[in-house]
Amino acid sequence: MASCSGAFIPCLIEQKISKYIKSGNLQQALALYKTIKSSASDHENTLVCLLKGCIKLNDVDKASEVHSAIAIKGLDRNPVIGRSLVDFYAKHGKLKRAQEVFDKLETQDVAVWTPLISGYAKHGHAKEALLLYGRMCETGVLATSAALSCCLRACSSIQEIRKGQEIHAEVERRGLLEQDRTIANGLVDLYANCGLLAKAREVFYQHQNRDVVSWTTIMSAYAKNGQSDEALNQFEYMQQAGVSPDLVAFVCAVKACSNIKAGLEGLVLHVEIARHEAVEKNLILGNALVDMYVNCSLLSKAQDVFDKLPVKDRISYTALIGGYAVHGFGNEALELLELMQLNGVTPNVVTYICGLKACRSIGALDRGEQIHEELLNHGLLGKDLNLSNTLIDMYASCGSFAKAQEVFNELKFHNVVSWTALIAGYVNYGHGEEAICFFELMQQNNIVPDAVSYSCALRACGTIGAAEKGLKLHQEVQKRRLLASNLVLGNALVDMYAKCGLLLKAKEVFCKLPMRDTVSWNALLAGYVNNEHSEEALKVLHEMQCKNVPFDEVTIICGLKACGNLGALEVGSQLHAKVDERRSMKDDILVTNALIDMYAGCGLMYKAQEIFDKVLDADIVSWTSLIAGYGQLGKSKEAFEIYDRMREIGVLPNTVTFQSVLNACSHVGLFNEASTYLQYMNYYELTESLGHVTCIIDLLARAGQLQVAVSIIECMPFHPNLVIWHIILSACNKCSHVKLGRHVFEHALALNEYEPSTYISAGNLYGHALLMKQRNDLDSVGDAGPGFASL
Repeated sequence: MASCSGAFIPCLIEQKISKYIKSGNLQQALALYKTIKSSASDHENTLVCLLKGCIKLNDVDKASEVHSAIAIKGLDRNPVIGRSLVDFYAKHGKLKRAQEVFDKLETQDVAVWTPLISGYAKHGHAKEALLLYGRMCETGVLATSAALSCCLRACSSIQEIRKGQEIHAEVERRGLLEQDRTIANGLVDLYANCGLLAKAREVFYQHQNRDVVSWTTIMSAYAKNGQSDEALNQFEYMQQAGVSPDLVAFVCAVKACSNIKAGLEGLVLHVEIARHEAVEKNLILGNALVDMYVNCSLLSKAQDVFDKLPVKDRISYTALIGGYAVHGFGNEALELLELMQLNGVTPNVVTYICGLKACRSIGALDRGEQIHEELLNHGLLGKDLNLSNTLIDMYASCGSFAKAQEVFNELKFHNVVSWTALIAGYVNYGHGEEAICFFELMQQNNIVPDAVSYSCALRACGTIGAAEKGLKLHQEVQKRRLLASNLVLGNALVDMYAKCGLLLKAKEVFCKLPMRDTVSWNALLAGYVNNEHSEEALKVLHEMQCKNVPFDEVTIICGLKACGNLGALEVGSQLHAKVDERRSMKDDILVTNALIDMYAGCGLMYKAQEIFDKVLDADIVSWTSLIAGYGQLGKSKEAFEIYDRMREIGVLPNTVTFQSVLNACSHVGLFNEASTYLQYMNYYELTESLGHVTCIIDLLARAGQLQVAVSIIECMPFHPNLVIWHIILSACNKCSHVKLGRHVFEHALALNEYEPSTYISAGNLYGHALLMKQRNDLDSVGDAGPGFASL
């Protein structure tokens, strides 16, 4: 009776444990087991029951605890229990425990090999999975379809094409391709990942029984190999075949639209997705739609999708923040970043990179510094080089070079992007010498420049006229054969030579460019205009038109400047018509100012005035262009009136404005007015330039006050140029002042002994002196002097 009771009580307890497990109360089941553990010698059935419960409830820790008890009793050698443990551990990534159980089993059949191989493949140990597959084959165990599928996934993940082809051959030999879609899909994915798209396509069409996974796999194959347009075709073919897309298929199609910026196709696809309400609310698909609209520059649609997402994660926010940052909406990007943080979503490195780019685009240095502080608090700096480089670029682009240098110096490792960020910042702020210095320092640190850094260095050479250094860089670029594949670099070379005044070299490089865009033509065009070769500039403009090269704002501005210089009204009017065709150009103040300047240069002040009067927010350049135009035509009264109106509305004049006003005085000989305006410059704390003083000297010379003019020349803080000496020489000729003329002639020769106009002026003066001698007015003539010996 006692022995019956002793066996009956554990049995009841085991039943109760079983009930606990079935109801999901694993903790209570384990607690009850521990009450009988010490009083009973053998509870194998209870242990097995507990183990099954742990496995059923996916509780790895409890399963390990029960496994330890089972191992003591040697029960894990049992094939059924062993297979269960291997399968359970492998699924949960506990590969070491799974391998230990596997190795203890006396019988290792396909049912235990397959979960172990699958576990290794699933958890990123592809090589180990394939080694196990090889061992299994060596022992004579025939792989199941599931094992073969796992091995194909493993081959695909590490692009092990040879092993994959061996498995493909085994599949073909056993006729499994038609029977098993999973294997067929695995083969398609393998060949796509290895770049063998033709082979992937062959396998896909060889297998007739295709489901939505099959179609999605081939869509993904095309997308992976850069054929997203064909991926979208496959999506359409799938529907024509009567297969309805699932979530994964929709995501794949949306990403394909994103890859090729197919906005229209994306909109149509979105309408279709909206019919599947459950699918549309999926976060992964929603994020893919936001990203697609961002890449297609449809930011309002991206925002609309974002707003409708029931839940937003870091990916959602980052996609939209990045879109706003890339497309120049820096304020919107930073507002969204702030909202993200307020809603408790923590930014990651990519989010912060987008935020820093937004700060860069709008010059938001203060906000950039706040982000820098956040990065330091989160310990993110120094862990991601791309993040640090973006921070350097933000500071450099905002002109905060000390901070940019500080971040740069704190980096343990620098790449070409780190250096280029600093170099580009210096170039953008006109610090060409510093930019070149850093470029050379980069090379000394054994960092090989790329096309971007070469472009920045060439721009730096252009800004400071360092032609010799630019030529050396050109040779380096040619040696590395970078020009054939990089248009930006080619454009930088043309621009550098043009800015250095080496127009023949600029034209030579331009003609050799394998491809050209509007920027290429503009670089050459600007070079001719800025070096006073306006006729050549108009030839370039005409050639652009003949070759249907699109005109942008720079093209129009340079063309108008050339027309103004030459008085080419007809061409200037044609350019004006192009401006009227495009709203963006009509609203561009730089283009408007160029139009005013062009019409003024052509003497059509009524047109210049008409355009000026339509400007809602005229800047100092607009006003100055109008003043200069009136001054050139000798309409000093109108020029002075414009100047007075400008001051009345609060626009402060600059040195160019005063140059234009003084020129207006000079054209009509208003010395007193010029002196007054010169005093105004002191009021505005503006420093006189050589041009301003030249106007005063011209006025004095016209008034016959040569000695005063010469006195000013002798005490002015800069060296006189040839223009000043010609003004005095011309005045000496008018008043027959040969002695002073000789002195001036010698100074002019010292500047340029090959300038013919100097000799002509001196010759006129000497001829006039001889004529005066013939009229017996020798006392006022004086000695012609040795300076005329060469005449």
